[in-house]
Amino acid sequence: MPKDINYLRTAEKYIWYLINPLDDTSKAKTLLEQNKLLAQKLHDNIGLFQVYFFEGLMAYRVNNYEESKRHFQNAHLIVQKHKLAPQYLQKILTAKAINAKYSLDNENALKYALEAVRLTEKHQLREYITQSYEILAKIYADIDSSKSEEMYKKLLPIAYSDTDLTQRYLAENAIAYYYLDKNNVDKALVHAEKSLRWVEKYGRKANYSMAWSLLAEIYLRKESYDKAKYYLEKSVKMSEGINDVNRLVEAYSLLSYFNYQHLKNYDKAIFYAKRVIETAEKSNNPTWVYGGKFYLADLYAETKDYKRAYELKNQAYALKDSVYSKEWALKFNKLELEKKDSELKMMELGKKNATLQRNIWLAVGVSIIVISVAIIYILLKRARFKRIEDKQKIRNKLSADLHDEIGSTLSSIAILTEMADYQIQKGQYKTDLMRQVSEDARMVINKMDEIIWTINPNNDEFLNLEAKIKSFAVPLLETQNIDFSFDFSEDLEGRNIEMEKRKDVYLILKEAINNAIKYSECKNLWVKGDIENGKIKISVKDNGKGFDLNGKNSRNGLGNMQKRAENIGGRLNIYSEINQGTTVQLEID
Repeated sequence: MPKDINYLRTAEKYIWYLINPLDDTSKAKTLLEQNKLLAQKLHDNIGLFQVYFFEGLMAYRVNNYEESKRHFQNAHLIVQKHKLAPQYLQKILTAKAINAKYSLDNENALKYALEAVRLTEKHQLREYITQSYEILAKIYADIDSSKSEEMYKKLLPIAYSDTDLTQRYLAENAIAYYYLDKNNVDKALVHAEKSLRWVEKYGRKANYSMAWSLLAEIYLRKESYDKAKYYLEKSVKMSEGINDVNRLVEAYSLLSYFNYQHLKNYDKAIFYAKRVIETAEKSNNPTWVYGGKFYLADLYAETKDYKRAYELKNQAYALKDSVYSKEWALKFNKLELEKKDSELKMMELGKKNATLQRNIWLAVGVSIIVISVAIIYILLKRARFKRIEDKQKIRNKLSADLHDEIGSTLSSIAILTEMADYQIQKGQYKTDLMRQVSEDARMVINKMDEIIWTINPNNDEFLNLEAKIKSFAVPLLETQNIDFSFDFSEDLEGRNIEMEKRKDVYLILKEAINNAIKYSECKNLWVKGDIENGKIKISVKDNGKGFDLNGKNSRNGLGNMQKRAENIGGRLNIYSEINQGTTVQLEID
């Protein structure tokens, strides 16, 4: 094995060439193992950083975001521990931002990209700098259009100053999509063709497919169907040849759209829409699965197959709720972004204060004044943003609840009424559809009632939560002839419980009581609540048949209960043995 650091630097360039444009990851991995051993032996921290960076990049490209995240984090730790130069910190922050963006973690994508751009502009860096600007442009597009425009204006100049020449086709590709979104198809075509030319110089096979799919989409918009078909066929053939699921999803989506809009061949359109879903499921990308199911539901509705359309829309909405619950707050209002920007400014201010303190013997009086003003400024800023954050949490919670709880059910009602109308026109009317509409409408009313109850400040006392639980549980317990007892201490009844926690506590207790009624076959149920060591402790206990906690069981929502408890900073313990009953214990601050 070679023994000098010069070999490592040369090997790193060759590894990059294997990854771009050769796509020879097998050989790249072999060399990386050799580089890792040599870098460790020589205590070459830069060499070890590059190994983890390349490993993370290869995992990201096959959608293995968790593995990629782990490698990038190892690289980041090396930068921090050994205080490597700013370009290495910027490089790994950009890589982490990309990985976070495509694993649907927009909050961290934003944080990493902002810091990477700050380092780029502060130190005038020039390597692997483009994609942080692209990520910020895309995130801001949903929240702050002026900041998005600012990033898009910077994107091409940054890309053409980037020493990583592969960034040029990525930037041209992003700008082409930017103009497509604005329906400026001619400008989109100019940049798409530039992107393809850079791909031909520096790109991988997957990049060819990406460039061809973009051109196919542009020519579909221009109604140049022969050219669109030409690029679509090239993209599909390349994607299938290298089994690139990312590009396959794009190509199958466009093929479905092509058959639907241009050829009016609904069978083929449906066939390729199904291929989109199958490919997306293999790649474990819930966003694509959601989009595919939503689009396929529309195709079924076009062919009057309302039953399948209804089923797929419900599946799509359920998946969307699970995927976007964390994203809703970020997209709903730009205050969160402003908070992130202010945090970075406060970090800068903190560094300036540190510099002033180091020079304190030269200007004691001036330093004291500056530090005092800075402290007051920071405290005022923090107090202001704390107030904004508190208000924003309430708004985000309300908007997310309305979206999650109400939106999908209303969409189901709309589809059901369309189906009923179609049946009436065909003389095939069935009452079960309107019965389902009635049940869904009643469900919306109940959910809306729960949301209003949650945000009403008059319900802050635990006593009101206790009344809500009893109003749900008592009629059900009496119907099932279950003896019950509710025992809440006076201290607990008089305690306030915040709006953010109240709903989750109610839903956890509701689920625990409902499970006991449905599955335990118990004769007695006890609900007890008290305050111990300043913490609220509530338990739901039954004397039913119990279940094996480690085995499969019919009880619903145990995972959801645990997740809700974690969301409010609580702890949920479940104890159960066969024929010994079950106890659910919730503890929160």
